[in-house]
Amino acid sequence: MTGQSKCTGRAQLHGLQQQHIHFYKQRRRRFRACLRKSPLTSWQQHHHHHLLCASSSSNHGRDSIHQSPSLQQPQHEQLAGGHSSAEPMESEEPGNGVGAGPKQDPAEAAAQRRALWMRAIKPPMYSVGYIPVLVGAAAVFLETGTVPFSRILGLLAAAISIIAWLNLSNDAFDAATGVDATKPESVVNLTGNRPLVFWLSVAFLVVGVSLLGHFISSTADMRVAAMLALSIACGYMYQGPPFRLSYKGLGEPLCFLAFGPSATPAFYLALQPAASQAAVGVAATAAATAAAGNAAVGPQWPSWLTSTAAQLPLPPVSSLAWGLSLLVGASTTTILFTSHFHQIDGDRAAGKSSPLVQLGVERGVSVLTASVVGVYLLAAALAACGVLPALVLGPVLLLSLGPAKGVVDYAVTHKQDPPRLAPLKRFACMWHIALGCSLVLGLVTARFCRL
Repeated sequence: MTGQSKCTGRAQLHGLQQQHIHFYKQRRRRFRACLRKSPLTSWQQHHHHHLLCASSSSNHGRDSIHQSPSLQQPQHEQLAGGHSSAEPMESEEPGNGVGAGPKQDPAEAAAQRRALWMRAIKPPMYSVGYIPVLVGAAAVFLETGTVPFSRILGLLAAAISIIAWLNLSNDAFDAATGVDATKPESVVNLTGNRPLVFWLSVAFLVVGVSLLGHFISSTADMRVAAMLALSIACGYMYQGPPFRLSYKGLGEPLCFLAFGPSATPAFYLALQPAASQAAVGVAATAAATAAAGNAAVGPQWPSWLTSTAAQLPLPPVSSLAWGLSLLVGASTTTILFTSHFHQIDGDRAAGKSSPLVQLGVERGVSVLTASVVGVYLLAAALAACGVLPALVLGPVLLLSLGPAKGVVDYAVTHKQDPPRLAPLKRFACMWHIALGCSLVLGLVTARFCRL
């Protein structure tokens, strides 16, 4: 009889344990399903998971198991405040945190999460990569009448890959310093996996550098490789350790150099028709050297050391290319400048001395207005000096003045409420795209008017 009662007690104990295990598995599945539907940041997910684990461990002790189930209210009813385990509690909806109130509509939550991902991916930001390529190609077309489509497409793919590396690596580096801890659109906060984001950025860098190497190899012009390497180095020094120059207020000069006087002339040189001629010259030189055989006296140097400068003169960077690089660099830097307005408090807390931390919102808006106006004054001065064709000014004024006014008006209207200036960066991107496309259209029009 005693053995039978022991067996019955063990069976009851085992049954109660299985009920508890099943209950907590159910809660965990419901919680994870809610996380997939709701746009939480990684630190919120960690906080919710910590609370769930804490409640699980505190209520799953041996004392509750050894109590008689007939005398104890089921534990899942205690935890749920009288709710059945099959009913999701409204307080468990993680839309705005634990106990946030009524459940969020799943469709609305999914739409919010998609919007966060779009803000994290930043599609308009990739214009800072392809605009220098297109402007450089348009300058080459104006001067030579040639359009190397395959090289343009290859360099566009390379530039977009480099910008993807820049965006993802910046998120990973910012996550390490905590400056993006409250930024919901950070890729690290959305995924909760900083190493994954970092190594994905490295993969984009490898792809971008490989494409650049392939499509500039025919130029045999080391200036192109040096300029593009300088641009990539500036991108790393902006946020990457140990430099982190953006934290010292030097992000804007780096941005101007990388996308203006460095990248734009580099793409201009890479798209010169002399590039294909140089490749033919290299091949001819190699064939002649091989035919000479052992008749040549002296050391045999590698062809990449002897072919370029000896065979063809290197094309100079024209004043047009330099002038265009100043306009592209200035508009690109404006995008970076506008991204600081709504992050002043976070930057200051993380020790990041951005220009807006130093200037404040009021003076920052004045600097932004002067910068936008300065771009048009610079374009007019370049046209007056004969560097920029006068025909370019028409499309520039027609297509980009509206977006430029939109940037300034939005900043002036909302400068008393800095959090509302978050979309200002998108306004600046639209202006940058409009300005770059208007330059391309103006240069192409000027070419056809010469014929």
